[in-house]
Amino acid sequence: MTTKAKRVELTQADILAGYERNEWGGWGYLGERRYCSTSPAIGLADGAILDVANSKGWDADQLFQFLNSKIGRWFADMTIGSHLTDVEAIAKIAASYVR
Repeated sequence: MTTKAKRVELTQADILAGYERNEWGGWGYLGERRYCSTSPAIGLADGAILDVANSKGWDADQLFQFLNSKIGRWFADMTIGSHLTDVEAIAKIAASYVR
């Protein structure tokens, strides 16, 4: 009998862990997040990303791929940089481009 490992939900700690990864070059969602660190939209943006990532069953590596990507940066520009209110809809659109 094979037992599937229980999938662990990604959290904001997984987003923050991206800053410590060697592959992170200072760009992507993480770069804009750091640059706009006082934005009141960070919590909403992080939450929207985590909702999509968890609903798609991403692991920490897949989450980092988005956080370090060009589409992740565009998502940050549209949410954190502009303080748009429809963060969840934008997250779903952006996440659909990450495989």
